[in-house]
Parts: sequence; structure tokens; C-alpha cells
Amino acid sequence: MKKILLSCIIGLFGILNLHAQISITNATFPIVGDKLYMGVDTFPYLFVTPPSATAQTWDYSLYTHYIDTIEVKNASEGTVASEFPGADILIPFEGGEGYAKVYNDSIEILGYYGSPVSLIPSLDVVVPFTPAATTQRVLEFGSIYTDDAYFELEIAGSQIPPGTDLPVDPSDIDSARIEVTINLTEEVDAFGTMTTPTGTYDVLRLRQTEARFTRVIVKHNFFGWWDITGFNIDGIGVDTFRTVKYLNDVTKEPIAVIDVGANGYFYRASFMVNPATMVSTNDPVQNEVSVNAYPNPAIDWLNLELEGFTPGAYTISIYNILGKKMSEYNYHLFGDQTIPLDVQRLTRGTYLFRISDDTGQVLETQRFVSLKP
Repeated sequence: MKKILLSCIIGLFGILNLHAQISITNATFPIVGDKLYMGVDTFPYLFVTPPSATAQTWDYSLYTHYIDTIEVKNASEGTVASEFPGADILIPFEGGEGYAKVYNDSIEILGYYGSPVSLIPSLDVVVPFTPAATTQRVLEFGSIYTDDAYFELEIAGSQIPPGTDLPVDPSDIDSARIEVTINLTEEVDAFGTMTTPTGTYDVLRLRQTEARFTRVIVKHNFFGWWDITGFNIDGIGVDTFRTVKYLNDVTKEPIAVIDVGANGYFYRASFMVNPATMVSTNDPVQNEVSVNAYPNPAIDWLNLELEGFTPGAYTISIYNILGKKMSEYNYHLFGDQTIPLDVQRLTRGTYLFRISDDTGQVLETQRFVSLKP
């Protein structure tokens, strides 16, 4: 479940002619050895409008910031493969390693190795689902599914980084119990055609709504067990995630995927790209630059440790999750160096910073969290 298998997509889209309905079969399921390529944009400034009819054409226009390559591996290659002996493939999932079982009509995530809460992105633990979470399935126009998943685990207090936004000092926590309940609703509500830089495709539109409840109970060294779920902490409590996907019956990549905010704007989108066109993109890997942002979460200052940047003028822009520019800074770099960004004026929430050179080419985009009270 969760953000389905290939959550990334959208670029320069044109208007196309209406085609017939299609059905999504297991021919689109990934297999070991597949490499799937997505052009990703985190500043799309587009609005997702409701359908006026079930059969449509779609026209989106986005700038591609970088290329994301998704590799499908044998589950046995995973870091914690022994924890999921029934898994067939290894895929990216929730920022970690997803262990998936492939069936004739669906793919289920048995669990993953990564962080169970966005509050602590650096926490890598084994997260088993009970029951397994469906992440891909056969579909046709009119399909409606609901799916539930659940996991719980306990971590040591020493695994919680100092400075984590909690109502108690992390150093006073002996351990913590994390419980996550997920309900996913999927509906194929429209069909039509879409044109991307790689061609024109018949598509089904799949709308997904994920309701997630994350409960965290900490064991304090002095006060015992304490439920901190109701303290309005980012990533804990009730969250709703909405995704719109445009799927084709031939390509293993979705033609387009949009992560939608509560107000209808989408804050991350990507589109299927042709590997042959990758040389013309501003892929951060191709630029051979490295950016380490810390501390993340930040309160007053966010330090950017920059490596591999050619000496010259650069612009660093900060955006909120809806794509609104909050601030912009101009720097002249003379080599590898660390730049402190003043984020004291930002309210609590999730933001993105973008680094571009003097030609406007975007070299790096990363997300960070502000914990300013």
C-alpha cells in the first residue's frame, strides 16, 4: 500500500485525441532487472481539476528537475532479505527497501527496511506489514478497491537523534512504540489519452487516497509510558495522502503520477522518460554535485555542505510544500564549502530548497523540515 510502487511523474504534456478504454494487466508488473526512469518535478504550480467526463485528454506542462532511476532487484539482494523470505522483488518504498511478493493479479509489499516515521528520516529498522500492503494490481475503468495495512514496532531511545521534535528530551526516553494503521482507497474514475515528451498514450486515471494514523508511545526514564500522539508533531497523528496516477497498459512506468495537497495543488509530479533523452536533462548525478543539509529537522539555521560545484554564481531558493517561494539567496562559490541558511522566519512545516547556477539550471532539490515553534 502506501504511496504505490512508482510514486513519481509528469512533464511537458500536450493535448491528444481520445482513444479507447484500456485495461491494466500483469504485463505492466516490474520484474527483476528492470530499470524504470522518471522525470521528477517538485515545483509544478499546477491545479488538479475534477473530471468533466470520464473520457478525456490531459494537458500538463512542467519543467523536469532531475531524473529518478528505479531499479528492480531480486529480494535476496536486500539488506534484511532474511526477514522477508516470501518476497520476490526488491523495490524502492517509503525511502527505503520494499520487499514485495508478485501474484498474477497484484503485487504486495510484505514490509520494508527504512524509517517508520517521517519525523526521524535517518532511522533504519525492519517494518513488517500485517496484513501485506497491495502496491500494484490489475485494473480497468470503474475499478474500486480498499486496502488495509498495519505495523507496530519498538525502538530504543538511543535510536532517536538529539534535537528531534518531541515534548520530552530524547535522552530521557528509554524506548518508544510506534503503531501505524493505513487505509487505502483506489478508484479508476476516468480514461483518455496523454501526450508526454516520449509519445502519446492511452491511459486510465487512478485516484488514491491514503488515510494514515501514526501513534507513538514513549517510555520515559522517570514517568514511564507516555502517549505523545496528540502533541501536534509532524508525521505523528492523522495524515491523508492523495495521489493521481495515469497508467498505460504497455509501459511498466506510470505515464504520470501526481502527489496532491489538501487544497488541490500538487507538490510533486513526474513523468515517464526515455533513457535516450537522459543526456539532455539536468540530472544531479550527471552534475556530480553533493549537498548534505544539516541539522534536518532545523530550527534557526540549515547548513548546506556543498561539494563538486564549479566556482561561480549560484542561487538558493526555499519553497513551501505548495511551491510558493519563501526566500532566495545569491552566493558565489569558490570550491567546496558550507553555507548557513537562515530559516528562523519559517513556520513549522516541510520545505524544499533548490540550488541553481547562473544559467538557471537546477542542480539540486532537497526537502527539509522546520521545527520553529
